[in-house]
Amino acid sequence: MMPWKTLVSIATYNERENIERLVAAVRESVSDIHVLVIDDGSPDGTGQWCEHFDDEQDWFHYIQRGSKQGLGSATICGMQYAVELSQNSSDLALNETQSRSHALWGKSTLDVTES
Repeated sequence: MMPWKTLVSIATYNERENIERLVAAVRESVSDIHVLVIDDGSPDGTGQWCEHFDDEQDWFHYIQRGSKQGLGSATICGMQYAVELSQNSSDLALNETQSRSHALWGKSTLDVTES
């Protein structure tokens, strides 16, 4: 039996200052997790960082959508990606928003957006 693979999807827009710490904190919490970032064309460099990091890490996945399309459609995009990945043995998908408007991580467990 293959071990579980877990994917957490993170919708972003203008999160360059936070995305690196968030990805590191997720991997620190669960070392074998896969991370998918769905960026809506952030003008602040979020996408460039993700593109570079995607080339370096096989557990990191990145979708650049090119324009601000909203959290709902980014969530759907992440779930569609998880379904496709599940055909290659992904068993669990989680969703997180970087904006903290729908925060998965509480201050008591993980806080990567404050300095």
